[in-house]
Amino acid sequence: MIRLTAIGVALAVISAGAGAQEYPTHPVTIIVPFAAGGGTDQSARLAAQLLTKSLHQTFVVENKAGAGGMIGLGQLARAKPDGYTLGWAGNSPLTIAPYLQKSPPYDPATAFTPVSLAGLSSSVLLARPGLDVRNLQAFVAKAKAQPGSISFGTSGIGTSTHLLGELLKSETKTDLLHVPYKSDAECISALLGGQVDVAWVSAQIAIPQVSGGKLIGLVVSGDAREPAMPGVPTVKEAGVPNMQVPIFFGLVGPAKLSQDVVDKLAAAMATVARDEEYRNALASMGLHAAASSPAQFSTLLESHRTRWSTLIRQLNISGQ
Repeated sequence: MIRLTAIGVALAVISAGAGAQEYPTHPVTIIVPFAAGGGTDQSARLAAQLLTKSLHQTFVVENKAGAGGMIGLGQLARAKPDGYTLGWAGNSPLTIAPYLQKSPPYDPATAFTPVSLAGLSSSVLLARPGLDVRNLQAFVAKAKAQPGSISFGTSGIGTSTHLLGELLKSETKTDLLHVPYKSDAECISALLGGQVDVAWVSAQIAIPQVSGGKLIGLVVSGDAREPAMPGVPTVKEAGVPNMQVPIFFGLVGPAKLSQDVVDKLAAAMATVARDEEYRNALASMGLHAAASSPAQFSTLLESHRTRWSTLIRQLNISGQ
């Protein structure tokens, strides 16, 4: 009996190893926690095509939008950790949105298994021409001379751009008025119409406005200048290095996803990041292809969770 049990255990171990090597054996769903059509969705769909080619199994994208990305990632958090349900998400649902809720649908620190970074970008601080500032130093000087009267627009309370605005106030010791809108597009309209003085928006939205000379780029939040806006300095170059905050997105799985599956997916994602079509497609949207080890992605997520959860507590910001 003992001998038969030992044989059974050995066969189970062999079977598990073979299963990891064969993964995936049937279609894989990638949950995108935002509506179809945006940069996150488009990058996920292209990556799914490349993963299908690399791993010889179908990867399909399923959009589950709502609650700042928490509806889709809530579904991922409840999924079986077998590698057949994954998520494609970034800053907000992984490091910000849950900390704005009294009862979030998941704990971002424990609910997921980081697989790989997939892309990077920046937020850009834009100014309306009539404000008569051409760089961050001039903007800060004007804001200090007129405390409480200079306004900054964002895509909503509790968004990454809102938190960047609050971080700017803290780092530069300025008193700025927050004006929340529903989207980056509304921020641009408000800037062009003179209803708001500056606004934090995505690089994808900012690039045509700056290159077309309609709005003035003051700084980008990433660690490098945007190639399409070479004249706009980074926050570090502008003298506020603590504001260096990249916008990112990547591939995650449910908690307790096996290391064999994680490693296989991470290797495939490295291939995706090197693909010329993927790189060019992201570049056309103001995004930059990237890849990482699972450990590197985990470290990035942890640093962002710590930074934003601390700021949210300090300022008592709520998304409810």
